[in-house]
Amino acid sequence: MTLLSNKLILMALDEYVVGHTEAKKTLITMLARSRLRHYMKYVRGMDDESLLSPLKVLLIGASGSGKTHMLESLRKIVHFPLVRVDATQLTPSGSSGGVKPGDLKKLIVEEAVRCTTEYPYLYDSVDEAVDRCVIFIDEIDKLGTSWESSGNWNKHVQSNFLTIIDNKAELSGISFVFAGAFNEITKKKISPKNLGFTQAKQEETKEHIDDRVINSGLIPEIVGRMNAIVEL
Repeated sequence: MTLLSNKLILMALDEYVVGHTEAKKTLITMLARSRLRHYMKYVRGMDDESLLSPLKVLLIGASGSGKTHMLESLRKIVHFPLVRVDATQLTPSGSSGGVKPGDLKKLIVEEAVRCTTEYPYLYDSVDEAVDRCVIFIDEIDKLGTSWESSGNWNKHVQSNFLTIIDNKAELSGISFVFAGAFNEITKKKISPKNLGFTQAKQEETKEHIDDRVINSGLIPEIVGRMNAIVEL
């Protein structure tokens, strides 16, 4: 089976989603890196230390801007395993119907089995499908330590979630996409037009995006593991 090039994937995704070119290219790059890592591991037989590390992407955009739709549309084109979890469901103990970080492994395997059955020409085994999986953590901004005065609890959840992100044994090949509205960030972007100075202001805004995400309540340890932060 001939694999689509990044350019063709982008053209196909444009049929589903209008605009957001930077976010599209970032997600396609993430999948291309995952595909290359898969080739290095299962075709070339390279050892783990020589493999590319998967990417972790943060999408920032107001509710309804199309973050979830973009990723799900991309899955229709490329057929990769996708596990979606709302950050508000993550709890250290999995209490009150929540999902504790360790439960993600079960969800990943179930999705990998589905993809292996549905697309046997893409994945020879469940392990291969697991390595190509993308975990989509939506509403990550609601784990901010300033959210609804529950700072200590949310910080504890974030710290526990780091054990999933840093799991080098079972989940070493998995890519992560985080998404959130981050209202304090998106509201500041809505300002009167400044003729002749718009581009300079945008570049300055992007330069300090890491700090603004941390100021929104995400702990630096999580933000520091994000390879790309894209505003829709």
